[in-house]
Amino acid sequence: MCMVEEPTSSLSILLHLMSVITRESNAIDAIYTDTLFGHCSVLFKNGSCYHYKNVSRRALLNLKIQPNISLGSWANYNLPL
Repeated sequence: MCMVEEPTSSLSILLHLMSVITRESNAIDAIYTDTLFGHCSVLFKNGSCYHYKNVSRRALLNLKIQPNISLGSWANYNLPL
């Protein structure tokens, strides 16, 4: 018997491209990423939130798959002031 794998739904793919990154950080609570559009929002510990467009998709994916990247260092290197 041959098993046929169902095609992945568009919604499933979109959910994998959008994620919330939380790690131990002195300044950042979370980074919300949208890899499909190259956007991210950074929620700081003081309550402020900044939204960024045209963020490198490679940098967003790297942040998602590398658990040892510091959120603060990543934001300083990849996001404009």
